[in-house]
Amino acid sequence: MRHLNIHKLSRIILLTIVVTFISVTANSADNQNIPLWAKPYFDKSKESPEKDSPEQKKAKKIYKFRKIFKDKDPKEEVLLILELDSEFIPEGFLDSTAKSSQRARIKAVQDKVHKKLKDKHSYYKNKKIGKFDTVPYLTMKATRDDMQDLLDIDEITNVQVDELAKPIMSESNVLIGSDTAWANGFTGSGQTVAVLDTGVEKTHAFLSGKVVAEACFSNAGGAGSGVSLCPGGVTTSYASGSGVNCSSAVDGCDHGTHVAGTIAGENGTGGISGVAPDATIIAMNVFTNFSGEALSYTTDQTRALERVYALRGTYDIASVNMSLGGGSYSSYCDNDSRKAIIDNLRSAGIATVIASGNNGYTNSISGPACISTAIAVGSVQDGSYGTTADRVSSFSNSSSLVDMLAPGQYITSSVPGGGYSAWAGTSMATPHVAGAWALVMSADTTATVSEVESALETTGTSVTDTKNNVTKPRINVDEAIDTFGTGSVKVTILPAGAIADGAQWKVNGGVYQNSAATVAELSLGDHSIAFKSLTHSNNAKVWMAPSSLTATVSSNGQLVSLTGTYTESDKILGSRADFDADGKADILLNNTETGQLHIYMMDGLTRVSNDYVKRADGSVINLAAGWGVSGLADFDNDKKSDILLTNYSTGQLHIYMMDGLTRLSNDYVKRADGSVISLANGWVVAGVGDLDGDGKADILLANYSTGQLHIYMMDGLTRLSNDYVKRADGSVISLASGWVVAGVADLDGDGKADILLANYSTGQLHIYMMDGLTRLSNDYVKRADGSVINLSSSWEIAGVSDFDKDGKADILLANYTLGRLHIYMMDGLTRLSNDYVKRSDGSIISLGSAWRVSYVTDYNGDGKSDILLSNPETGQVHMYMMDGLTRVDNDYVKRDDGSVISLTSSWSPVDK
Repeated sequence: MRHLNIHKLSRIILLTIVVTFISVTANSADNQNIPLWAKPYFDKSKESPEKDSPEQKKAKKIYKFRKIFKDKDPKEEVLLILELDSEFIPEGFLDSTAKSSQRARIKAVQDKVHKKLKDKHSYYKNKKIGKFDTVPYLTMKATRDDMQDLLDIDEITNVQVDELAKPIMSESNVLIGSDTAWANGFTGSGQTVAVLDTGVEKTHAFLSGKVVAEACFSNAGGAGSGVSLCPGGVTTSYASGSGVNCSSAVDGCDHGTHVAGTIAGENGTGGISGVAPDATIIAMNVFTNFSGEALSYTTDQTRALERVYALRGTYDIASVNMSLGGGSYSSYCDNDSRKAIIDNLRSAGIATVIASGNNGYTNSISGPACISTAIAVGSVQDGSYGTTADRVSSFSNSSSLVDMLAPGQYITSSVPGGGYSAWAGTSMATPHVAGAWALVMSADTTATVSEVESALETTGTSVTDTKNNVTKPRINVDEAIDTFGTGSVKVTILPAGAIADGAQWKVNGGVYQNSAATVAELSLGDHSIAFKSLTHSNNAKVWMAPSSLTATVSSNGQLVSLTGTYTESDKILGSRADFDADGKADILLNNTETGQLHIYMMDGLTRVSNDYVKRADGSVINLAAGWGVSGLADFDNDKKSDILLTNYSTGQLHIYMMDGLTRLSNDYVKRADGSVISLANGWVVAGVGDLDGDGKADILLANYSTGQLHIYMMDGLTRLSNDYVKRADGSVISLASGWVVAGVADLDGDGKADILLANYSTGQLHIYMMDGLTRLSNDYVKRADGSVINLSSSWEIAGVSDFDKDGKADILLANYTLGRLHIYMMDGLTRLSNDYVKRSDGSIISLGSAWRVSYVTDYNGDGKSDILLSNPETGQVHMYMMDGLTRVDNDYVKRDDGSVISLTSSWSPVDK
């Protein structure tokens, strides 16, 4: 309403026939994909167990009819909206088949009710009965004498009066941030706003070329009173000029022209502009002349909203503006017949923005703003004409039902005759929000009504109404747009050597990018930057990838620049056992009876020193009962092997951080919060290796009962993160029966350990190429021609390590029945070559009885793995120095004086 004038409502009462909605068939819509605001139409599972009986429903219907007609003469006609018993879901949630079926059901029940009335009395044959296309209502005039006929029809489940509504009546653009949005390129271009009002003077210079479609619904049902304001006196029109209505008899299109200018006016006198200056307008006159006063039927509004819905495929409609209403509602009025079509629009991504009213209520608002799925708008001052900005206007209806606030006091916009005027009212606040909706939708055309509503509310400035202490957000459209904006990320990689060897980065698991590349069109928020692990041009080294980074895009158009620095590190070749960091593996012995550990510091075939594993004070360590060695690996990146212990009785894990022969520190494996981890029943340590490329060993667990694998990502003694081994899509992997972990080593040379699996029943081998917790790829071990390899009977995996110094682990097989050893030279998933382990003269080596492979690693520091053998019967330990497939040297492990070492009973090399 303009100038704060409050008009009296007409005494004419209108009734609307509304439809009761029941559950739909399963193929109409997926119940789980429909938001809560739509579910009351059909989700009967949410009903109270104490549902009304048919008798109770009939009693309520009788009560409503009697309430409407109690003060009416028997022949006095009232315009009704009747609620019908039919199915309904907002059409945006239906496919084309279900949509057509729903419309057919609505028409069928409308026709059925009409037929029942005509069958009752010829009186109804000539009575005007209005129907809707997409929502299940009927409209008709009825008298108190007709009441029993309507009550007798079961398909009529509810009734309401077809109420009349009236119009509810720079600095504001700066206040809500429109000018900033324009500067950032968001002007509402491509978006359309429907204005349901008194008509729009489309020839006004402020609105030149803005009106792209028109319509008029003025007593369109034909049963009401009043004089039509449509061209030529018709009740419904889509012709050019239909949305104008500048009749001086009812202040014509003053109100609608002002509202439309606030939404989309452009190049106005004095530099004024609408909120969305590049948006367009659908002008819809929904008012009727009642002795010089313009009032709007509920049914005319519903028909106009149906027309907007029908035009959604022709125009990108962002919002509907309804600066009209009446009544007082302290709670949601979701029994209003307009809710169904408002929900149809919302499901199609179109917001219905409605004024809260100008009565100064402090605990209620007007209808139809009280519909929960509409956007109810209250007014604040904008600071013009001496007012204080962001103070709730005294006239603005206020309650918890208001969704948001916008400037509505002394807003300058277009009026008929080419002029401009400053008006006040929630009618002026509402188009600020409808226009803001167009700005946001021009930034993200796929945004839903709920998403835009949330953005406007969460970024708004909180304003408290001093009349009732209700706090609501005053919109900041530029900040709301920022939540839908996009930005870019640029990552520079250092040093140059890493770039030369192929260092790259990727964002959010996407495609790898080169150094200094830019990835654009990233949504606002946090984005994960990961770096590629890679080998070095020198195969003895790898580039350790930087830790993952987080790029935070906080505003639209922002460029985030980051740097990732690779570090050079020795390649981890299988599971090494180098306790003194001399590049040559050593031997750990375990006495299962005494619990003692002993280390042989080796220089190739020779033991140069040895001692029990001791504490820092020099005392010998004895493992307590139940504890055993589960793995040897470098857990703290000091290039010296450490010892992982397990107690399967308690499920606890323990790590000895070693410096040569001495245990420098130790503790249970713990979570990041310091609590001790205990493995659940059935879980065992299946291997250790650096799975994430940080230079520190991690722990692979297996549960062969469930087939699941689990990884502990370690930082020394602490488990930083953990999860099941998963596919790239995030699903958990479960091993099929018969499969076991046979090794953990880097098979593809990316600096991260992979998993070798074996099924000795089928003889098949399978490799999981890992990136931390995730299996990136996998396949059976195959020959170079692609055929799958099946191990013959009695062959087993004896070790996984790099025998040819190509940076990729190979597979050692043993057949203790035949006494043979065999090596698969691997390139990732493929066996490039293979042969028995042979002497330098090419003859095949056969192991003597009782000899077993104990460990496979590099004992002489040449970058190629060697083989440690042990004989539990004689206590002797023997070493094969390897050059690929060939044994170039071998001997018993000896003391530095050359004497052969024989282990005493209960001592044996650790083979983990």
